[in-house]
Amino acid sequence: MTHDEFIVHLRQQAEVYGQRRYAALLGVSPAYINNVLQGSREPGKKILDGAGFERVITYKRKDEQS
Repeated sequence: MTHDEFIVHLRQQAEVYGQRRYAALLGVSPAYINNVLQGSREPGKKILDGAGFERVITYKRKDEQS
């Protein structure tokens, strides 16, 4: 899942539960989740853990084809 797809997932969950309630379920403040959804902050460990995700960073050579 890409970063943008993860943000879409968070946004959908926030719509289902309501942003304040979803933030509480994740163990973060409503302001923090709002900042993540608006793109001004990256999702941190609490959001990732609460949503059941982990951040994975990969590297590849520039000359490799996808």
